[in-house]
This record gives sequence, structure tokens and C-alpha cells, in this order.
Amino acid sequence: MEELQARLRARWIYLGEIDGVFDEDVRAAVSTFQGWLYPQKDPEGVYGPHTRRALERDTDEYGG
Repeated sequence: MEELQARLRARWIYLGEIDGVFDEDVRAAVSTFQGWLYPQKDPEGVYGPHTRRALERDTDEYGG
């Protein structure tokens, strides 16, 4: 979960703590990122496989 938060922070859509908790702020950031994807294949706010691959591609410089 920390990696998800760090990747979202790298895109400036999550500004909260890197604490490993999937809270409402993380869900909202995932939803915002999904809004950038066309077409969206995972349910809104769900960090599913399509969203994960897209975020990983988009933040390759982070390197996990």
C-alpha cells in the first residue's frame, strides 16, 4: 500500500501520509487517476489490475 501511495504522490494526486492505509483520501486519489484513463476498466476508486498497470506505466521513474 505504501507503493500505491508513493506512486499517487508522484503524480501529485495524493498528498497524504505514506502509511499503508487505504483510506478515503487514497480511494479518492485512485478515482482521480482513473478519471485520466480512457476507457476505465476497474470500478471507480478500486485499485484493480488495469488501474495498477496504468499507474505503474505512468510512474516508471518511481521504480517501485
